[in-house]
Amino acid sequence: MSKSDYFKELNYRLRGLPEKERQNILSVYEELFQKALENGKNEEDVAESLGYPRVPNWDAPSKEKANVEKEPMKKPPAIEQEPPYRRPDPLPPKLEPFEPERHTPYSHSYTPPYPPPYQAKPESGIKAIIVSIALGFFNLIFVLGPWFGILSVLIGFFVSGIALIIAPVIVVIGSFIDNAGSDLRLIFFVMLACFGLGIILTTLSSWLFKWFFKLTWSYIQFNAKLIKGA
Repeated sequence: MSKSDYFKELNYRLRGLPEKERQNILSVYEELFQKALENGKNEEDVAESLGYPRVPNWDAPSKEKANVEKEPMKKPPAIEQEPPYRRPDPLPPKLEPFEPERHTPYSHSYTPPYPPPYQAKPESGIKAIIVSIALGFFNLIFVLGPWFGILSVLIGFFVSGIALIIAPVIVVIGSFIDNAGSDLRLIFFVMLACFGLGIILTTLSSWLFKWFFKLTWSYIQFNAKLIKGA
């Protein structure tokens, strides 16, 4: 073994020591190795004669590594699992004792469960006819004439209102055609007056129409109740 190989091995064996102590040992062995060479020995004999200092636990890392490699991997402890929840079986239904139905003996007499809603009156039909004829004559003589009269008045009001709304337009067109030099202010005033009066008559007649037909319908229902109650 040459000198360089010897000191490489020595340096490797001293790797676990502190740096200062390792340098001291290396310097001592360097001095011994040099003196042996001066005495005429070759490098291999000197390396063999000097040997290596005994350093405690110099090969501990390699042994620990070997132990780690040889040690088998421990399995994780098994986790105890709870048994799955099982729903309890339902209780059987409670059976009641069976009792046969008791049939009542058959009887020939039958009574209806409910009484009839009304008792028929033989004279009700004749009375209704008499009331209908009397109401017809009364309405024909005393009601129908005034009814048509009021209806005619309402229609007249409505038509007059429509005419008053349309009249200003016709008057303005006629004034422009016939008399180009007429007073426009007077025409405009008359047009506004007629238009306003037409709006009032139309609105009033519409409202009266509504109440007139409501009263007519109420009177018809009143007559129907009289005939039905006869």
